[in-house]
Amino acid sequence: MFDALVDPDNLDPEVWADSAYRSEETAAVLQNAGYKSHICEKGQSNQLLTDEQQANNRTRSKIRSRVEFVFGFQENSMGRKFIRPVGLAQAKVKIGLMNLTYNLMCYR
Repeated sequence: MFDALVDPDNLDPEVWADSAYRSEETAAVLQNAGYKSHICEKGQSNQLLTDEQQANNRTRSKIRSRVEFVFGFQENSMGRKFIRPVGLAQAKVKIGLMNLTYNLMCYR
């Protein structure tokens, strides 16, 4: 599924992802596509993460959490578990209105 998410038209050369996406295959796909990987490191039961890897994960998680917070808020507080539009245009309008509503709710 990860390969389908990597958009060749994306202008941002960086990819941010959870440790579940870390593998040698994923690293090869990103490198071949010219992306810089910011995927969190995985620890294993017999080999713990080093202090440097933990610090890198903390930095990456701070950035990812700001993005994931928006989706979590919309899903939990705004009923965004399912959208049932008839067509793509209706889906875009509904998602756009949900994003606008989120922005208005978070405006201080």
